[in-house]
Amino acid sequence: DHTSQTLGQLVGLTQLSTTQLLTEMLEEVRNGRYTREQTDSIMLWILKRLPSLTAEDPNISSHIHTLEFVTTTNGTVVSPTQLFSPDESVSDMFLGEAVFPGPVYSEKLIVT
Repeated sequence: DHTSQTLGQLVGLTQLSTTQLLTEMLEEVRNGRYTREQTDSIMLWILKRLPSLTAEDPNISSHIHTLEFVTTTNGTVVSPTQLFSPDESVSDMFLGEAVFPGPVYSEKLIVT
């Protein structure tokens, strides 16, 4: 509300946009400051809203691509660029290997 914004300005606080706040949170994820459950919640929230967040700040995708947050089927944590989509036709060649996202990140909405 307006009163909170005015008070914040009086004490020298800067109001962040959603993507600015999320970029800071992504760095906290990178630095291991969140639990696995917290990281999953944050990242799933971001991934479900990625198109609108990218419209606000196209650079947010580059922060996500190199961030190791996806748990694979064998429990390893890797970046999205290290994985194959479970829907890709090459998937049969890699069955049993840690190259696919685990259940929380394998929903169609998340991997596309």
